[in-house]
Amino acid sequence: MIDGSTHVVNPHFFDLNDAALCVQEMQKRGDDYVKFIKHAYDMAFDDGKMQFHTVTAWLFNAENFFAAMSEWLKERE
Repeated sequence: MIDGSTHVVNPHFFDLNDAALCVQEMQKRGDDYVKFIKHAYDMAFDDGKMQFHTVTAWLFNAENFFAAMSEWLKERE
């Protein structure tokens, strides 16, 4: 939230606890979590350097998880 100036009020930094809540909400709403995971894997592989077994670790980084989720949500619209 911005208070009308350049100062940020009540910043929130997402962590993996928030990611778990997002996954639960996705499942409750009937979103296809498998499609999200596929999108995240595709996103992680884009640089051509990541190996299959390291993508899950990449996704367990909250910053990566929310970047993938944000991109996936934008593509769904």
